[in-house]
Amino acid sequence: MDAFAAGFPNVSLTTQVHAQVMARSLGRNEIAIWPGKAHDTNAAHGSGPIAAGLWSPIGRKTYVAEIGTSLVFEATQAYIGAALPDEKPPLIVISHGSGSSNDGTAWLAADLAERGAHVLVMNHPGTTTGDSSPRKTVRLSERAADLSVALDHVLADPYFASRIDTDQIAALGFSLGGSTVLGIAGIRLDPAAYRDYCEEFGEAAQDCLFLMRGGVDFDSLPTAFSSDMSDPRFTRIVTVDPGYTYAVVADSAAQVDAPVQLVTLGDGFP
Repeated sequence: MDAFAAGFPNVSLTTQVHAQVMARSLGRNEIAIWPGKAHDTNAAHGSGPIAAGLWSPIGRKTYVAEIGTSLVFEATQAYIGAALPDEKPPLIVISHGSGSSNDGTAWLAADLAERGAHVLVMNHPGTTTGDSSPRKTVRLSERAADLSVALDHVLADPYFASRIDTDQIAALGFSLGGSTVLGIAGIRLDPAAYRDYCEEFGEAAQDCLFLMRGGVDFDSLPTAFSSDMSDPRFTRIVTVDPGYTYAVVADSAAQVDAPVQLVTLGDGFP
């Protein structure tokens, strides 16, 4: 196991968009997660199962399938339902961006698993591929609850739990997922600050434009936009081009205990 799996230092986000010609000794276990009570704080927030998957190194091969074909990324191959090795690697829980999916993160999950970590991926209902709603997009605490419930589910399974280092659990998110994992770290948002931001930049800001087209009322954002969504079980946070940063409550950021790594992918707006 390399240094990344041992201590979660800097994350390399270099990607390869060509197809993998053979499975790379990686497994993918499909999981159906029923949203319910996340550990002991978050109330039930959904009515149907959340599609999820656990990427990992493998203990024994099964059969190979292609996962994650899209307009940008070609498929990544993995052994489906393969046994996990009898080790206890760290766990990384990924929150996808708006309009993506658990399979849309295959390119990243596979690379992280190849480094020796378990990687839990899931859909966020209401902001996933083919089901991306502006009004759901501002309900950030429900996305955070998805991560917490998924972690509950995996740690409640004796087979998975006995093969995870529970002292090393990280949350990694892109864009809207980056906002989600910042919430997991304890950062909260100010609805008035976000309203003022969208009033200033209007349709020139893509996030505001998307929400406007969906009829979001910036004067009456839901409590799920700014409520507490922290989960101390996540000991490290990696956030990639997070949204809603103009609305971060400074005092909440100052109180974050877990190490947070911010990754940017180019010039931002404005």
